Amino acid sequence: MDIQSLQSFDGHHANHPGVIVVDLNCSESRARNQIARLAQSFPGTPIVATSGYFLVGPGMATETARQFGVAGVLAKPFHGAALVAVIDELFKCRQAEHPAYRGHETH
Repeated sequence: MDIQSLQSFDGHHANHPGVIVVDLNCSESRARNQIARLAQSFPGTPIVATSGYFLVGPGMATETARQFGVAGVLAKPFHGAALVAVIDELFKCRQAEHPAYRGHETH
């Protein structure tokens, strides 16, 4: 889903996403602005950022996530299983923090 599609959901809580995955293929300042807009439009929704510009290595994902203010990051290229694993971990953490949360189940 691109930023324009997400903006069309703004204010529609029934369509509030459980997680947002954003592909950052722009300058760092523009990427930070996109993330800030998403965080403002969907407060409390975890954001996973992907980019071919992210550095890869031990501890780099945690540091990059902290720098961008997102819940998780993936450096491209990555396999679909890696994205599923990151999202699954976010949902597990959210459920552990809020046992009543069931946002990752399909209805």
